[in-house]
Parts: sequence; structure tokens; C-alpha cells
Amino acid sequence: MLQPARDMLILGTSPNVGAPLYERVGPRRALATWRRAPIAGGVRFDALTDDLALLLDMHSGIRSAVILYGETHPDRCFADPAGSEKLNVDSIRRAIDILRARGVFIVFLSSQFVFDGEVGNYVETDPANPILLYGAQKIRVERHLQESCERYAILRLSKSYAETPGDGTMLCAWVDEIMGGVRRIRCATDQIFSPILVSDIVAAILAVIEGECRGLYHLCAPGAYRRIEMLEILIAALSRHFPVAVDIEPCSIRDFDLPEPRPLDVSMQPAKLLAAIGLRFDSIEEACRRIAGRIAAARV
Repeated sequence: MLQPARDMLILGTSPNVGAPLYERVGPRRALATWRRAPIAGGVRFDALTDDLALLLDMHSGIRSAVILYGETHPDRCFADPAGSEKLNVDSIRRAIDILRARGVFIVFLSSQFVFDGEVGNYVETDPANPILLYGAQKIRVERHLQESCERYAILRLSKSYAETPGDGTMLCAWVDEIMGGVRRIRCATDQIFSPILVSDIVAAILAVIEGECRGLYHLCAPGAYRRIEMLEILIAALSRHFPVAVDIEPCSIRDFDLPEPRPLDVSMQPAKLLAAIGLRFDSIEEACRRIAGRIAAARV
């Protein structure tokens, strides 16, 4: 039996992007898939074993699809190159071919890690040169889209963060440490990116779909920040409300025990995307002020 028509397919509902996107859109408009963690109103879909064509046959009216699933942790990709290749490249290319054949507008989330980090401040016309296996996998999918599709958008995502206590993203993880009594935080001075708020990611994806903005875009907030600089901005925001006794231990990102060296400066420019969708993205400073204000209000 055919299910009620929904016009958007969300392939993968990870906590960082997929779940907030689905929460924003709702089950009346979007069909969302999950593999490990069930979601209300969603359907289980394993990209390695299930047939996307059958799923689309059961759910009519899909006009756009957002591809979010995959192994997104670079270290796990490196640890299992064959397995991550099957999931991150082979299965996504199959999905793209099925969606293209049905005339679906495809949005694929790529990564800042398509760059080697030698220059920074990247624009869409800069050559990609990944040094991480994860980044190389993203590039193979990007090229498949560019060579085989007309109706697509590639969104290269920067470091994401949210403002919900305990969500595990960068700022809130630091808040949890600080409020939990940690007095020393080790932080890299040489890793640079252009972080973006999860709610802005969701808004951008929806705007890209609404306007069917085709091509390659950088999905990040304006500006380039060192990781240690973001921690300093957060501590300064908290300190306006109450004393914060935390020492920062500067280090290099390459001092950490990582199987692959991380690219150092993967900052990007979002001007092309912002011009296309007509939105404004929040800055780290704005987010830190809101987080600090909420914590201060809760302490009263």
C-alpha cells in the first residue's frame, strides 16, 4: 500500500544534522531513514543491504533527497578503509543513480576535509587535495555527482556545533568540562576552521532545496577561527557572568594520537552560498553569548 505523499527524503538521521533537520521539517513533509537508532515516524534503511528503489516505490512524491548517512569519523574510515569505502562511496553512488533516474533533486553533504589545509580560506574554485581518507571518499562522491547529474547541490560542511547542554558538540563539550570542575583544558593552537551552528546548517539545506540551488557550495559561517581561539571566546563569555577558573594548555593538533595527520587550516568562505540563499549565519561570539546567558540564568 502506498504511504501518504511526502516530498523530501532524509537519508540518515545522525544527531548532528539529520535529526535536527527532520525535527524542523516534520514527518508530514519528510521521510527520514535510520539504521541504528530508531526515530519516530522514520523507516529503517541499511544502505549496504537495502534497495533504495523499493523504498521510493513505497513512498510516493519524493522530489528532493538529502544524503547524510555514512561513516563521518576520519579515524574510523582509516581503520576500515574497505568498509568505509563501501558505505561512504559505493552505496552513495548507487543512491545517487537511483535518485537521478527518478528526477529527484539531490543534496549531498561533503566536508571541509576535501582540502589539505595548507592554505585555508578556501573558495569553491580552489582545487581539492585531501590528505585524509575520509576527504578522498567525499571527493569521489562529489565527482560522481558532477559527472552524472544536473539537479544536485554539494554542500561542503565545516565544523558544526550546537547550543544544547550535553549535546557533545564542541562548545557544549567545553561547557560540560568547565561546569564539571575541570581546571585545565588542552587545546590546539594550529587547527583552523569556519564553524557553523547546526540550526544554520538546517536552514541552509532547506533554502537550497526551496530554491533548487545547483552546484558546489561551502556550508560554513564567515570567518576563520583557531580551536584555541574559540575556547577563549567561550571562557570570556562565561566570565562576564561568573568566575571561570580554567587554564588552557596550548598544543598542536598533531600532538594528539591520531592515525592520520589532520589538515591544519580548512577554513572556507561561504559567500557563494549566502548569496544564493539570502541567509545570515550566526558567529561563534553570538553563540557563546547565548550559551553563557542561559547558564547564568539557570544558576540564579
